[in-house]
Amino acid sequence: MNTPTGGKPEFRHAPVHHLQMPNPDQRNRTDPAYVEYRDQRLRPDIKQRGVQQPLLVVPATDGMYRVLDGGTRLEAARLEGLVELPVLILDSTTGPLDLELATHMANEMRRDFTAAERAQFYLRVMAERRWTRAELCRQLHLTPAKVSKTLIVFDELPAEVLELIGEGDGRIPFRAAYALTSVSDPAVRADLVARVTSGNLTVEALETEIAELLGKRPRNAKPLTVKLPGGVELKLPPGMPWPEVGALSKKLGAAAAKGQRDHRPIRALPELFGGE
Repeated sequence: MNTPTGGKPEFRHAPVHHLQMPNPDQRNRTDPAYVEYRDQRLRPDIKQRGVQQPLLVVPATDGMYRVLDGGTRLEAARLEGLVELPVLILDSTTGPLDLELATHMANEMRRDFTAAERAQFYLRVMAERRWTRAELCRQLHLTPAKVSKTLIVFDELPAEVLELIGEGDGRIPFRAAYALTSVSDPAVRADLVARVTSGNLTVEALETEIAELLGKRPRNAKPLTVKLPGGVELKLPPGMPWPEVGALSKKLGAAAAKGQRDHRPIRALPELFGGE
């Protein structure tokens, strides 16, 4: 069985009854905090989406596998009645760094690392293994662009911004973080970060605004689509300022009111709108 030094660990789906809990088990699985996490957070997620991150295992005896990392996922999956789970099979002689490399690969499948954690991991592995970026990409099956962008984000953005990178409300998507590396003025960058995290600036709008700040033509700028009731879609320029959005809304409302007052059909809206 190959390890990350010689190739990629083997990925497969293994029957749950072929998986053994870690031995020795470092977790206190009767601790109330652990039980609450397992039952209130992990089990509902597994019930909805299944197990997203592969378990790390090594071959045992009689076709069994011993879990090195993922005991909590295994326990929660058993409680939810799952019959098989994704695993990464490592060689039984896997050393600590090889295990860390495999853990990273499992996290990559789940996109579980933060940008800072991922960059620090890349740098540490390259130093310890004396790998170039090209070798890192080859060994971990990464694209050069991903590694390069991750390290640029880590080098160029301050810690308080790195902490906000992620998906969801109040977070900065990685694509937006990479765009922010082009902004050298801390005050301008802070304003952009605040607007992104508040939901008032989309990634596309951010890229357009930064391109304009730098005097560049936006690349692949797509219109912002706003879905309205009744299946209506409104397309706006991605960098449109809020005052212009407000003015557009008032103009559209006035045209609608005039059409309703004059009993005009909806197909007359462009005429009414253009005449305002």
